[in-house]
Amino acid sequence: MRKHNRVVILLFFYLLVWGVSLQAQETEGEEAKKKYSATTSFSAIVSSGNAKEFTFSLESTHKYAFDKSQLDLYAGTIISESDGERTSNLYNGYIKYNRNISLKSYLLGLVSYERNTLAGFSSRYSLSLGVGHYIVKTEKRELQIEGGFGGVIEYIMPKEESQISPVNGSAHSGKNEFLLSRLFVRGAMAISESATLSQEGQFLFNMKEAEDVRIYANTALTVTMVKHIALQMGLKIKFDNQPVPGYVKTDIITLSTIVISF
Repeated sequence: MRKHNRVVILLFFYLLVWGVSLQAQETEGEEAKKKYSATTSFSAIVSSGNAKEFTFSLESTHKYAFDKSQLDLYAGTIISESDGERTSNLYNGYIKYNRNISLKSYLLGLVSYERNTLAGFSSRYSLSLGVGHYIVKTEKRELQIEGGFGGVIEYIMPKEESQISPVNGSAHSGKNEFLLSRLFVRGAMAISESATLSQEGQFLFNMKEAEDVRIYANTALTVTMVKHIALQMGLKIKFDNQPVPGYVKTDIITLSTIVISF
């Protein structure tokens, strides 16, 4: 196992111990807790499609709530190795800003980055603006929808880096720039006092190529074990109707995750 992987694992266990220690703290600063929340998760992943190896996943989400707005920060990585050799990397992150315009509606801005060698992208940058609305928002149920428009710049991995020969007939060629429309839907429901089922889907439509549709879906069952620690079983599906030459359209990733929240 490489040195940087040991660092990742040590960091995870540090966060785990930190999360457990939070249980002993009193509820002082309840006001501050409402304004800041965070989750960090570590996953063991078995994947099919473009990724067919055992991998590690580390994700962290931080949310800052203000009087009439909210700032979300996210960073995640998936690292795959085979016989001690690095075979694939996935790095992604985003910054999202919501500005409330009513009790359940908000304006939003979203900036994201992705490096996904599993799908042939050396880097992808996107910016979108839009509006969101909570159709349902209670303690036990949420139904949220967002829509908007933006732009994407993405760089395709060169042949010598991907080590996969191109397939003729694809619209992808080195660098793509296009306008997009974005639709996001998320639902969550408490099925017991300690378990929550959530489903979310993001749909990206290339406004220059009608057939270029990307779908990202995530289903998760989260069971709280103690105050700050939960176990999560999840399924991620990534679909690209016009994949980079040499790659398949669909990635399916199953996750078994420890989630630390504070």
